Amino acid sequence: KTKKKKMDQRLAAAGAQVISQVLDDEIDRLDRVLGDESELKAMREKRIQEMKKEQENKRKWKELGHGNLSDINDEKEFFRHCQESDRVVAMFTSPSNSHGAILAQHMQALAQHHMETKFVKLNAENSPFLTDKLIIRVLPSVVLVLEGRTVHTLHGLSEFTSTGKYETWELERCLFNHGLLANAKLTESLADRD
Repeated sequence: KTKKKKMDQRLAAAGAQVISQVLDDEIDRLDRVLGDESELKAMREKRIQEMKKEQENKRKWKELGHGNLSDINDEKEFFRHCQESDRVVAMFTSPSNSHGAILAQHMQALAQHHMETKFVKLNAENSPFLTDKLIIRVLPSVVLVLEGRTVHTLHGLSEFTSTGKYETWELERCLFNHGLLANAKLTESLADRD
């Protein structure tokens, strides 16, 4: 037992030494960065440019109607949205579809959190050309368009629920996994609470 105890002590000491060295190296790096005014100024300038670009994108998205779930009454309007916005989430449903009404509420909530993506809703009954070309056979269906190309279609709700009951973050995670959202804000905030 004493050999094992000595071995454990040596391993712990070696581990502590490695951690100490890593911390010392990081402190040295930060001292170099903070001590070098030109490096600090370059980092500041880069961040300012990133923030300006983010603001410009938000302004552009707001002008394009991002931030809410838009009802589309014309198939041509669908194509216009796909040309104007890099990311489009298009829900096909009908007024009598109760699952579509619930999905619309979740999509409205997501639209407010994800300005980078345009969320639209179409009445499948009034869009025969699109429902045929996009092979919409189940309502609701959600077509995911990235940079003008359809990348995936969610036929029904099965990709994010097996019971028909779900939370907004589950839909968000599904759309994020397919690349239509820049991040998973709601999913991340739930993880932070745990």
